[in-house]
Amino acid sequence: MLIYADSISQNTKKLLDYYKEIAQLDTLKDIINSNSQKQQKAEQILQIFQANKQNQEEYISKIKSELSQLNQYQILDLNELNYFKDSILSQIQLIDVNSISYLKTFSFKSNNLIDQFKKQKQNKNILLKENENLDILLKLISNKTNNCNENYLQSVKSELLKIQDIINILNFEQEIFHQGKKQIQTENLNQDQIDCLETLVNKIVDLNQQYQQLKEEDKNMLISSKLQPSSYLIFNNVFKLYNLLTKDKLESISKLLRRFPIFEIEQLVKPQPCQLEVEISNWNNYNNNGKQSYDNDGNQKFEIVKQGYFIFYMKIKQDSIYRLVIKFELLNQNKHFFIGLVGKSHKNCQQVYQNSLINSYTVSNNGERGVSKVLKGKCLRDVKYPQEYSQLEITFCVKKKMFQVCDYPKRENINEINDDKLNLIDTNQEYSLGFEFYYLKDSLTILECEELQQQN
Repeated sequence: MLIYADSISQNTKKLLDYYKEIAQLDTLKDIINSNSQKQQKAEQILQIFQANKQNQEEYISKIKSELSQLNQYQILDLNELNYFKDSILSQIQLIDVNSISYLKTFSFKSNNLIDQFKKQKQNKNILLKENENLDILLKLISNKTNNCNENYLQSVKSELLKIQDIINILNFEQEIFHQGKKQIQTENLNQDQIDCLETLVNKIVDLNQQYQQLKEEDKNMLISSKLQPSSYLIFNNVFKLYNLLTKDKLESISKLLRRFPIFEIEQLVKPQPCQLEVEISNWNNYNNNGKQSYDNDGNQKFEIVKQGYFIFYMKIKQDSIYRLVIKFELLNQNKHFFIGLVGKSHKNCQQVYQNSLINSYTVSNNGERGVSKVLKGKCLRDVKYPQEYSQLEITFCVKKKMFQVCDYPKRENINEINDDKLNLIDTNQEYSLGFEFYYLKDSLTILECEELQQQN
């Protein structure tokens, strides 16, 4: 703005000087103040007027040109000028003695650098001063996890060395890292190890975004069989050592697999939506007691329409791991609800709850039937329904003799079939997943169904 105002002033002065030149004002003043006769003065003045008249076209053209240049400038807003003046004055007031001293030092350093450049035009061997600002900055930039290529790092170092003295006098905060932390040491890692770290970090970031939708699960740092199916499989195999490992140690392993999802990088299993093939049992005309329908989201729903046993079976592959999420509504205080693996020899000839060989989950008052081995939290029979849960996650596999249930989505209580019953599964026999409930208007909705396919 000040430069702009100065340009207007200079052009205006130029126009006025030109006018004084062609009007010969100083000459006219000298003639009038001289001691010459009036007649002589008149003749001299007349000569000046006549000379100007002869050159008037040239004078007029040049004056118009100067005026045209002045007209290109916008009229200055004095209020705006005052604003800039006040702003400059307020900033000047902020400058203290230390700042002035700092500016003097900075200026002195700059002048010295200019002199050095003149003397060292051909000298590229400027030494880096250790543990000074520039040295610290370069170490932060060159950390291998930044993946900066060597040409870039060398160019940054080469250019910043030229102003090393200025950078080193800048007043940076001395505490660089968070309390108790330091820069990750990557000097002794090779590129393959750096790449592996990057792969793991990317997988963790990806899973974190997915876990955001399972806030309760993430809060407890539990493995989601949906998001980490391979880790979940590993964890279940570790559970087979339940008698050798303490409960705390098993929880630690679960958290390790959650924090470091290495088995999801090269997946052992991959979840695939499974096609539900359901067979409603017509044994003893039980099929008349219930109906199959779909809710508003397209999920399969099964409901008792006439009080009595209602049984249906889900067809499964014997060597596949399945994950189901179901929602159930049990309205009668005498709850009767069973889910279990049903062998072919017992299918359509016995109620699910009557068969002691069937490994089942139960919400019932029927004694010790159902899951009772507690892996985490409490036995689900002791968890209040529906106040504390109304959905279940079931993970099972016939070949691996695995059958686990937990409250969903919190997964605070994880139960498994007792070992004595689990070992009764005959892997040479074909099994189905059986469902059974009894009281009027009780219902079950299958919200999710996934088959965890093993990857070759």
